[in-house]
Amino acid sequence: MSLKLALSGIYDQRTVSFLAERNIDFLCFDLRPRSLNFIQEYRLLEMAQAMVGGVLVLQFSQEKDFIIHRLIKSVREVFSGEILLYFCADEADEFCNSFGVGYLKKISGNGPMPLPQSNLKGVVFSHHYLDYLGDNGVLQQFAARYYQTFSQQSIDLYQILEGDWDSNYRPSLCELFDLDYLMLPINQKVEVCFRNVDLGGLEASLRSVPKTLL
Repeated sequence: MSLKLALSGIYDQRTVSFLAERNIDFLCFDLRPRSLNFIQEYRLLEMAQAMVGGVLVLQFSQEKDFIIHRLIKSVREVFSGEILLYFCADEADEFCNSFGVGYLKKISGNGPMPLPQSNLKGVVFSHHYLDYLGDNGVLQQFAARYYQTFSQQSIDLYQILEGDWDSNYRPSLCELFDLDYLMLPINQKVEVCFRNVDLGGLEASLRSVPKTLL
């Protein structure tokens, strides 16, 4: 199955426009204050207003609920596409489900398997974690446990593989999981310097993504 591309850690309008020209419209913005890719609210809203449709993802880690509610409200006022929350720490399922907005939950080995919830719209698999499971011969068992957890759910989950530009992907990943997106980060591998994206380098990196996945 072919995957679509998603980008995470975006912090400037230049990159948003560049990706839109290449029909990449599943974009994740990092709202974790300690992250190198942290984006301030006013910049987020400027970019959200310029986006035409697509999926806008707000990434959090152990954030206060009132801040999440405020950001959802602000983004809704300027963006007409799909809004998703992305919880990448060990937040309780009930907390993630409490905002009335679809959300993604990360599976990285640091916490339990997420439980089905009414607003759960997708899971994000850490490639590093899946690779670790493969090296230890338990990847198939993990996949079976994942599908057993969601086998009786009528919701159609996004299944997202979170990798990096130089990751080596096992061919079995697309056989074991019905993946929808490969999510890649804005990081030093596609930057000229700190928080300055090299668009030429990003173009080359996008072209170098393994064709077996896309």
